[in-house]
Amino acid sequence: MNPLSSGDESAQQNEAFVSAQDCWAQYRYWIWLALKGEYDRAEVGMLKLLSIISDDTLRARVHNDVGVFASLKGWIDKANREFATAISLTPEWPVPRENRQRLSHENAFGSDLELPDASRTTRVAIVSLLLNCSTAGDAAVHSAETGKLLTQAGYLVRHFYAEFPDWGLGNVTEGSLIHGEALRFTSKEWTVANIQARFRAAIQEFDPDWVIVTDSWNSKPILAEAVRGYRYFLHIAGQECLCPLNNVRLRFDGKQLRNCPKHQLATPDVCSQCVLTNGRFSAELRKSEREFVGYGSAEYDSTLRAAFVNAEAVLVVNPLIKTMVGPYAKKVYVIPGGFDPARFSLHQAPAFDNSGTCLKLLFAGLMNERINGFEVLHQACDHLWKRRRDFELLVTADPPGQFDEFTRFIGWQPQSSFPQVIHDAAILVIPTVAEEALGRTAVEAMGVGRPVIASRIGGLQFTVADEVTGLLCEPGDYNDLARKIEVLLDNPELRQRMGQAGRQRFEEHFTWKSILRRYYLPLLGPPTLKSEVAGGVFQRTGRAISTRPQEPTLPQLCSGPDVVLGCVLAVQNRPASILERTFQTFAFQSYEAADRVLLDYGSSRESTLEYLVLCQRYGWRLVRAEPPTSRWNLSSAYNLAVSCLIPEVNVVFKGDVDVLIDENVLETAARIGKDHLCIFSCQTTSEGVLYPYRIPNGQVLREWHSLCPGIVAMDGEGIHAYPRRWFEEIGGFDLQFGAAWGFEDSDLRLRASWSIGVSRPIGHLLIHQWHPRALPSEATSLNYSYYQSTKERQQVIRNCGRMTPPGHIITTAAAD
Repeated sequence: MNPLSSGDESAQQNEAFVSAQDCWAQYRYWIWLALKGEYDRAEVGMLKLLSIISDDTLRARVHNDVGVFASLKGWIDKANREFATAISLTPEWPVPRENRQRLSHENAFGSDLELPDASRTTRVAIVSLLLNCSTAGDAAVHSAETGKLLTQAGYLVRHFYAEFPDWGLGNVTEGSLIHGEALRFTSKEWTVANIQARFRAAIQEFDPDWVIVTDSWNSKPILAEAVRGYRYFLHIAGQECLCPLNNVRLRFDGKQLRNCPKHQLATPDVCSQCVLTNGRFSAELRKSEREFVGYGSAEYDSTLRAAFVNAEAVLVVNPLIKTMVGPYAKKVYVIPGGFDPARFSLHQAPAFDNSGTCLKLLFAGLMNERINGFEVLHQACDHLWKRRRDFELLVTADPPGQFDEFTRFIGWQPQSSFPQVIHDAAILVIPTVAEEALGRTAVEAMGVGRPVIASRIGGLQFTVADEVTGLLCEPGDYNDLARKIEVLLDNPELRQRMGQAGRQRFEEHFTWKSILRRYYLPLLGPPTLKSEVAGGVFQRTGRAISTRPQEPTLPQLCSGPDVVLGCVLAVQNRPASILERTFQTFAFQSYEAADRVLLDYGSSRESTLEYLVLCQRYGWRLVRAEPPTSRWNLSSAYNLAVSCLIPEVNVVFKGDVDVLIDENVLETAARIGKDHLCIFSCQTTSEGVLYPYRIPNGQVLREWHSLCPGIVAMDGEGIHAYPRRWFEEIGGFDLQFGAAWGFEDSDLRLRASWSIGVSRPIGHLLIHQWHPRALPSEATSLNYSYYQSTKERQQVIRNCGRMTPPGHIITTAAAD
């Protein structure tokens, strides 16, 4: 937060606004640090926060938490004073009173005396109804490895799962589950009431702090009812409870497979009719499960919706599923599947294959299931084989042996040997026509350091960074797939570069260590709850430091001396009301920029005066440019904006959007923008849809976003972060894009892909307010032609090394 000048009435009003809008967001940030064990930093931040807080409720919480920190250091008197202050501010809140009583008790008997329940290991129950580890499905693997991860991190974990031979459930090999406990059922015992009673009894005996409901399709509401009264998460591994037919929203009309845009929560009647029409194509287990839970009845629909509403949060694996689930749940968090890097340590990054050798393409899936797309891949390879014979297609199918001229079956591969299989291939291909939630094999390929070609569908378009860790193709289009295969077959350097980028992405986003730190620790709290005694940080409820951050998706902190983030925004006659809402969402970011520059590119004087007021209110610096012509020029405007940042800034965030939805956009920009061009995903509203009048915090925006119709994805290249030094060395935006707007951001991405690489973080959304699009013109055509010519030259440095455009006059708004 930028300091405000004392004595200035507008500054005092600004301070009041900042306090009202941002203090709770800042408080959640310091809580998050405390959850990580960084008590000293959290305490310093909270003490600073006290100087601007006017809300007694928040002041009480801060004083209570400062008392907790003092007690951890043995400063009993200070702790008692802080607890007393908290009690006086909110007498009805029991937490500081209980903390003071416990502190007195511990001080009276000596700190070396072991008190009853002096600490309690956080208990996590995982409950599964359809678990079958022998099939090595994504959900089963994820559940087993989640339990293993949490146990190794220090949590007390029990995995309760159903064993029912009639359905083939509960086939767990020894060692598959950490602390797994089977609940066995006979045919007579297999009823909804019995299942709920058995699971409820097991949960009550274990007495968990958290329950994760997973490994169930349409039966997930049964388990949610069984654990009612406990704090539970629904884990959605694919699209279960959204697509009752097959979990992937794929229909077969008798001739071909079609992707369905509907889902059960939004259109239950449509989905029920779909099941009636297409249910005969489902596997037997899916048919049995739907009948067993009473799918299609009003009672089932009510139970399903209650399961989502009553959950503490729903855990999904990609942003598309989050968008579908969001309106029907309290909170939705995107948590990708985790992987053990040790599985890949012996197989990653060997000497890459040389051009001219027979390169191996790997298809890892069931070739007989049409949704996996083997037919599309085989057709693409057949198309290529007619004019080149320098590749071989390996397929994990039985029996092993040669299938045709270019296809060889290598048998079904167990998890233990799969990394070696990927290691022996040059490219992994995932030609699925269904919406895979994550694409575990794509992540495994990145773990080994191999490029991936995957369908642009479902979660794969978030797992595979297009043109960075692999290539995305249109699902079902064998011609497009053939083109993408040929690009990698012909370019060993590109394969190597993508493989290396994939390994880096794997380490940053998909290892269990990163998943634990970024998601589960903020979500579950630390493994040991310590406020059963004096000075503890957590109570039995997990909330003694009273409020967890609303989004447990904070990435690694970037506040070290090596990262100084600056924000730039360039405008020309943008309405002040829209610009203010942009500034509001920057204000509640979890990471504070060191400098924020608004470049006014030749707006009217009336607009400039409005911008000056806004910049003073929100702590931005206004710089005015007088361009040689009145025409908007993105390249010139943003090059000027970057050149005006303070010298200490070494990472730049460029935002030409209206609102930052995710509170962690700037933190992610600082972390990834140190080394790569970081491009964020983006959405836009439809015509006539407006933002809320004020956006005081992220929750208001998320609620609006979840209920707002007509929000669609759009190209996000214009919202990115990058190393400032790199931007200056390549000459910034190419000033020859002067004829019209268009292709400047694409050009920057292209040059980054040739030099430092491009990263696309998952789950950090930004949004445009709808505005009319410029019609194609001759000038646009000239820009496009110029862009194509630069691609052919592959020239990284532009503008003759001169970033600042000639002929522009720069002034501060005050001087103007």
